[in-house]
Amino acid sequence: MDEQLTPVEIFDIVDQVRQNARDFYEEATTLFAHHSNLFLDMVTLEDDFGRAVDRLKQVCLKDRKNSVVADDSLRKSVSGLHVLASADPARVFHDRIRKNEIIHIAIKIAKDIVNYFDGLRNFTTDADAKKIIRLIIEAKTRQINALTAWLN
Repeated sequence: MDEQLTPVEIFDIVDQVRQNARDFYEEATTLFAHHSNLFLDMVTLEDDFGRAVDRLKQVCLKDRKNSVVADDSLRKSVSGLHVLASADPARVFHDRIRKNEIIHIAIKIAKDIVNYFDGLRNFTTDADAKKIIRLIIEAKTRQINALTAWLN
């Protein structure tokens, strides 16, 4: 593998995925007003995930020098593959959807994102990058656990 993802690029990809998920749920609040509180709670979960990733980024990158990456084509290619890259809440949800259905869909999306993050391991041999991916997956799994608890 000639080109590999660096820890900095991993964090860039995770930030993009998180922002897309946040935007997705935020747009759903306007499209499905009768479930807007639920979708706002999902936005909050994404914000919590973002804060966890930011803390992780501070710890993992504190001693690294910010080097400019001349060719970020791999990062751009890989980041365009995630589950919410072009998702439209109007196509995922419908007007008569129930709360539990929304939560089940959100859990599936979160699991797809975990699988996507797990797949990033195939694009690096860097031990630090692989550790970062594992920690990010753990943070996203906590989000899945929170969503699952909402079903009860």
